Amino acid sequence: MIATSHQHVDAHGRLFNRIAAPYQWFFQSQVKYYTTAIAKLPIPLPIPPRSRVLDIGCGTGALAKTLQQMGHVVSGVDIAPRMAALAWRNGIDCIVGDVVKGLPFKDCEFDMVTCAFFIHGIPEAERSRALEEASRVSQHGLFIIDYNTSTSHPAWYVRSVEAIEGGDYIGFMRTGLSELQGAFHRVEIHEASKTTAFYLCSVPR
Repeated sequence: MIATSHQHVDAHGRLFNRIAAPYQWFFQSQVKYYTTAIAKLPIPLPIPPRSRVLDIGCGTGALAKTLQQMGHVVSGVDIAPRMAALAWRNGIDCIVGDVVKGLPFKDCEFDMVTCAFFIHGIPEAERSRALEEASRVSQHGLFIIDYNTSTSHPAWYVRSVEAIEGGDYIGFMRTGLSELQGAFHRVEIHEASKTTAFYLCSVPR
């Protein structure tokens, strides 16, 4: 039997439910990394102080915590209940949910939606649906931290980790940027490192 894309997403959620605890080991170092990286952005995030932010695929809440410490009001959503529970423990108002199947929020309920190393992990068709749903609930657009698609030869450890996690890393590296450019009014790319990039995606309102 060939797995459907929804089955792939569900399996991905089950995997991250199993490996949630080890992710907590890196929580503080992730917060430190995101804090430093965002501070180095050549332009500020296009949202006012104390904005409402939704972090999708939030995991243990490291990016959400970073934005919270910057003064924003941050909520999180993750498909893996154990990840969501860890985000709660880390001080993030988090729900269990699936952005692909739909979020329980009103249109434009948040000033911005964020995600870190999430969209490469789901198949292209589901990625399109996730971006559409994230755009629906965001007033100003998305701030995405993910792999740098301009890197032609990713590090071996990146390939190894992604093989274990079973995401769509190869597909994202091939078509991720064109998918983002097709889904949003404007996409600004800021290279954080050889392997990581920030994508500021705006939606017309």
